[in-house]
Amino acid sequence: MPDFHQVYSFIGDLFDPSASASEHLKTLKKMDPITAKTVLMLMENLSVNLSSPEFENHGCAYNIGADEEKKCSSNRGTDGV
Repeated sequence: MPDFHQVYSFIGDLFDPSASASEHLKTLKKMDPITAKTVLMLMENLSVNLSSPEFENHGCAYNIGADEEKKCSSNRGTDGV
């Protein structure tokens, strides 16, 4: 069974601008294999979800600025999303 505390702590730490990629890699290599595999699977899933066109429409709600709002409005479908 993966250590989910370690999994989500690792993923959260990826967004820390003061940490280096080599530090993350060392941490990942020290993990139990099932925990490391779980981290990699969740990261792949996150990548797929963030790059999907469907996320782009939902992501518009978080953009700030007139230019971004115009871009989001033109990307919305007929359902208003």
